[in-house]
Amino acid sequence: GAGRAGARGDTVSWSGKYIASCDMSNNLSVTAVEDGKPKGKKWALPVAKDRQVTSLIICNNVVVIGGAITDKGARAQGFVQAIGIESGKSVWDKTFPSKLAFNGLAIDGGKIVASFDDGSVACMK
Repeated sequence: GAGRAGARGDTVSWSGKYIASCDMSNNLSVTAVEDGKPKGKKWALPVAKDRQVTSLIICNNVVVIGGAITDKGARAQGFVQAIGIESGKSVWDKTFPSKLAFNGLAIDGGKIVASFDDGSVACMK
C-alpha cells in the first residue's frame, strides 16, 4: 500500500530526511525527502533471495533490515543487516539461530535490539 509521502512497500520506515521501504519481491530502496515530499531515490537494491525481510528501521546513517533466512540448508534461521544510507552498501550482517520476530527490531539509546521467534533477544551497537 501507499505509505508516507507516497512511498510504497510492504515494510516502510521514515525519518525527516529519508524513506526506506522493502517490497514483497525483496527490493529495498531509500528515497530522499524534502519538505515532507519525495525528492528522488538515493538507491535501490535487491535483498538476497534466501532472505525474507520482516522488519526495517531507518537510523541516522544506516537502514537496518531483519527477518528470516529461507534457505532450508542454512544453519542460521534469522538475520539482521545494516546498510549505509548514503552508499547503499552493507555495513554489517549478522545471522542468528532463530528467525527474527515479525517487526522484531527496535532502537534503544543508539543500540539495535532484535527479538527472535525462540524468545531470545540480541543487542547490537
